[in-house]
Amino acid sequence: MNIEEKEDVSSGKGLIEDGAETLGGAAGAFLGLYASGPEGALAAGAGGVIVTKALIRMFHEVQGRLLSKREKARTETVKDYAITKIEEKLAEGAKRRGDDFFEIPTSYVACEEIPIGERPVAEEIFEGILLAAQREHEEKKIPFLGNLLVNIAFNENVDKEHAYLLIKLAKYISFRQMCLLALFADSSKYALKDGSYKENGKQEIVLGPQRLALLHEIHDLDSKGLLACGTALLCIADVDPGKMKLEGPGKTLYYFMELRKIDSVYLNPIASLLQ
Repeated sequence: MNIEEKEDVSSGKGLIEDGAETLGGAAGAFLGLYASGPEGALAAGAGGVIVTKALIRMFHEVQGRLLSKREKARTETVKDYAITKIEEKLAEGAKRRGDDFFEIPTSYVACEEIPIGERPVAEEIFEGILLAAQREHEEKKIPFLGNLLVNIAFNENVDKEHAYLLIKLAKYISFRQMCLLALFADSSKYALKDGSYKENGKQEIVLGPQRLALLHEIHDLDSKGLLACGTALLCIADVDPGKMKLEGPGKTLYYFMELRKIDSVYLNPIASLLQ
């Protein structure tokens, strides 16, 4: 480490400690990790400081907004959940992505606003997920949004455009659709119906309101390119539960949101409607 890098780390440590004191709670604990010695990201030199600067700016930005009590609770929850997960990854020896994800524009000068359109990608991603959590009425989705944030930050195979797509999809699918992705990812566990919901291939059978709503959600996942069954689903009666598979970004959402962790208490009632 040269003299310039030492100066960067030193000034960065002060910024981190100030941020930890201001943020408090789990956020402060996480930022303290970066300032605590060789186990923290500062062991990586100035690169670790860049990560913490991005996080501090974004957390201050979100916390400084006018939020309702419930919105604040949601953003705090996804933030704290993500921070805990980041700590776990660092403890396991995982390294943050090494591309330009956290890169600050060369034109940026400390204490000045970063020009519109020139923020680090990390800040845009963090803000997008925090805003998704803020507005999310299905609060069971919150921890999985935290998983998405962290896994994007640690995997440089997902570029920013792909990340934006994943955030958009995560925002607009329901918790039950997340359960469906988890269910179809491991469908061998369940004796799902083999065949469509058409009688003699022509007439729709009586589905009942619960199954009808569920088939609409499956059809919607198919239309978003997250599921497929090998044939076009022209209507909900074409859904064939036994043949549904994760497709394209559906697979990525499953792994990055860690939907395998959805409790079976949510999956079993859904599976029963598809048997």
